[in-house]
Amino acid sequence: MNNDTTIYFDILSSLATVIFSGLLSGVVAGFVAYSLAKKKMKSDFTSELYKQRIASYTKIFGILESITRAKPTSEKIKEVDKKIHEWKKEGGILLLSEKSWKAFYELEEAISKRPGNGKTYTEAQVKNIWLSRNKFRGTIKMQDLGLYYSSENEVR
Repeated sequence: MNNDTTIYFDILSSLATVIFSGLLSGVVAGFVAYSLAKKKMKSDFTSELYKQRIASYTKIFGILESITRAKPTSEKIKEVDKKIHEWKKEGGILLLSEKSWKAFYELEEAISKRPGNGKTYTEAQVKNIWLSRNKFRGTIKMQDLGLYYSSENEVR
């Protein structure tokens, strides 16, 4: 081979190396940019979800505060049931995790039953309503908001 051919192949080899390195760098940079954008989008979504949950859960906690250990009247439970349905229609239920959703329906089932003693609830019904209320509140705190304490699940 003559000297001109060797120089020509050296230039082509160097050029191929530069092009390949540039393409590889572009692919890696694109992948990193995509990963970072995806992570930021997920972070933004999670942040917005928590904001929405806090606003919605503050309202449902206020509604559930009116359920006490004292024997509630059927009128009181009907009032709570109506407010829970309003909260549900406003979209609060859409923010619940699967476990919270199940606990919500357990509570809804407990408060939808007719009082066992005419206008007042039996001790078993009161206990079931109270436990369902606390389970729902506790599940929201632990599952949806990440507040890890179990005092809501205890019988008071």
